[in-house]
Amino acid sequence: MQSLTQRQREILSTLIRLYLDWGEPVASADIADAIGGKWSSATIRKELKALEDMGFLEHPYKVAGRYPTVKAYRWFFNNLMYAPLWDEGSVHLFKTLILSAREAAQAIRSVVDEIATSVREMSMGTYVPSEAIIVDMVFPKVDDKYIVGLLLSTGEFVKVFVDESQTSTGALEDIKRAVVGRYLKDVYESRQLYPAWFSDLVDRAMQVRVMESGIEYLVDKGDVSGRIRHLITKLKRDDWYERIMITTSEPTIMFSEEFTDGAVKDWMIMVVHYSHRGLEGIIGLVGPRRYSPERIFETLWAAKKALEETDDETNRS
Repeated sequence: MQSLTQRQREILSTLIRLYLDWGEPVASADIADAIGGKWSSATIRKELKALEDMGFLEHPYKVAGRYPTVKAYRWFFNNLMYAPLWDEGSVHLFKTLILSAREAAQAIRSVVDEIATSVREMSMGTYVPSEAIIVDMVFPKVDDKYIVGLLLSTGEFVKVFVDESQTSTGALEDIKRAVVGRYLKDVYESRQLYPAWFSDLVDRAMQVRVMESGIEYLVDKGDVSGRIRHLITKLKRDDWYERIMITTSEPTIMFSEEFTDGAVKDWMIMVVHYSHRGLEGIIGLVGPRRYSPERIFETLWAAKKALEETDDETNRS
């Protein structure tokens, strides 16, 4: 991305904040007023033209002002994402919810629900129980099938149905002795040593889980339900949550134009990574681009901090 001068950075940041507040193209005079006459309108117009040429701004036909492009938003939000900020009161609230949860997966669900309630937008979370321990393996028999299930330390129970012709009680006992007490990720890495049906069971246990909360807040924002359904369908169908979780390690922002081929505009997904009690994943928010970015990231960083500090405190005890 092109290097911006200090003046260009200040002008672009001011324009974006004004656009977030107003939702209308911003003129050079508006920026001059906002920065207290630091530079003349003519100087600002010159810099706005330079920013437009670099792809940060668009200038609608027959409109005096300009508005930010996806490139500008990414520049703006990236500057916020990599500087952690949080409110200690929010951290305490998230910790209270986490500590009241019986299992790790339930704690993530509570966090996702609270994010949605706090910012009144749709929130999401994912996790993979890679660090979970296989606590038990059960295999009750019903008619000519075994119901083989793995109980994980996250509180989850994952099962498959296996025909009696494919295994025996003795073979199941051998597998149980080999896997109970081990990390799920270690069993996953050696799954080729086991029967195909058990490999499928371990694959299922390692799949990415996706949670969502607060979609009603998006639908309440007027005539957007069709676009939102398209956006959410796209996120799930094309595994965007999983892609974000696997391919990124830093806080991430994506714009709806980038993964809906322009079908949905002016929406974004913002996520941070976390680890908690054997779970690793992302928590984030799906919402309109015109939303207070500080408030979003303050909430996400507070949730991340609470999850990871609670994890550390549990390990120390």
